[in-house]
Amino acid sequence: MSDRPDFPAAHSMDTAWFAVDRDGHVALFQTGESGAVPTDAYLGEDGFAPLEALPVRGEALRVAPLPGWKHETQHGVSASLLQAAIFHLRDEGPVAAELAAGSAARVPAAGTVAVRVAAPDAALIERLHASGACLACAYHFEEADELTGAPRGLYDYEHVTENWIAGPYRLSAKPSSPARLEDLPRDVRKHVVRFEGRFDEAPLVNPPAIWPCESWEAIWIDLDGKTVRPVPGREGDYDEAAANAADGFAEEGLVFDPPPHPPAPKPQRATRRPWWKFW
Repeated sequence: MSDRPDFPAAHSMDTAWFAVDRDGHVALFQTGESGAVPTDAYLGEDGFAPLEALPVRGEALRVAPLPGWKHETQHGVSASLLQAAIFHLRDEGPVAAELAAGSAARVPAAGTVAVRVAAPDAALIERLHASGACLACAYHFEEADELTGAPRGLYDYEHVTENWIAGPYRLSAKPSSPARLEDLPRDVRKHVVRFEGRFDEAPLVNPPAIWPCESWEAIWIDLDGKTVRPVPGREGDYDEAAANAADGFAEEGLVFDPPPHPPAPKPQRATRRPWWKFW
């Protein structure tokens, strides 16, 4: 009998897990639908429950998305979809009028000037993008803030690929007052995996390259954005998943390691000769 944890199937995969870095700081990782979870870090379907035991101790410092990583789900704000968004800028100049009018508000951020615009119009979006003032931007949903760890001292990481594959997690917010491992509930600490680096210096963390992992998906993609490998334990599903990825993302130039086996040819059905045909 396997002692592997029983991971929930399909869309119930959304959960969270924790890791501690070499400074003793803790990060919260949100899986979305397909993010891989280190086997030793799995807390069950409600991995967010430990957040309720942590007091608010500071601010969430937003970290700009990584538009250079091509599989990033945060594709940036578009003039074709107008809803609340956070823009990361070099300075406040380009949105000074909006700040003065109250249609934009400052958001604490790490390394950039961040402003939240509740109802951006197409003209503002096009102006910020055309001028190069916008370093990065993403839509903002206030209800998602309830599940963030940064105000409680945790580094926030979000899974960045769509649900066709397990991929890296992106640092989305830093805590102004970092918590330490001993600040977590005792029963959670034994499920916290150790990260050899520093979260302050790790904009992307890719669990399958670091720890034994489980995932809803059978394949994961490396930090190069091209190399696709099987999730250990899901090798039986690798060929089909790899074939689907190769077909659906042919333009991405994916590299499969190992190469998947081609599908077995379907057996040919014998053609029956009409009773009247003798030649």
